[in-house]
Amino acid sequence: MTLLTSIVQLSYEGDVRVGLAEDPRKVQNIVNAQRDALWGIYQPLASDLEVDVPATVPTADLCATNVSFDNSSAGRRKLFLELPLPVQQSVVALAAGNDPWMQPEALRSTLRSTVRRASLQQAAKGVLSSGVARSLRYALAKVGKRLK
Repeated sequence: MTLLTSIVQLSYEGDVRVGLAEDPRKVQNIVNAQRDALWGIYQPLASDLEVDVPATVPTADLCATNVSFDNSSAGRRKLFLELPLPVQQSVVALAAGNDPWMQPEALRSTLRSTVRRASLQQAAKGVLSSGVARSLRYALAKVGKRLK
């Protein structure tokens, strides 16, 4: 998986709609269509966080390019402290007394939960604002698109 794909994937892991109706290639389609814009956003952030990434936009797959950061406990702690406080607090709670910055599954779980909660709220708002029948037609159209 490429760096940009991994970043975009964070927005969809835990989204209840992805497993049901979204195109399984959605993340890759976004990366392919928005590679330059995404790189323009994330390359400076990575540099600010002392993550070593290429200065130029990757043309295809970043797997062939070295992306590195300080993987020590101190380096991970520094990155962890850049996360929003509610995310940090949730990870700390899941880390069960261990150093939270050394618990990647606790972070993944927190992010999935955050995305899931937001996607459920958006799905509910869609049903309430559009009505059940219209929402069902929309969902069926998305499922049809997914099966293409």
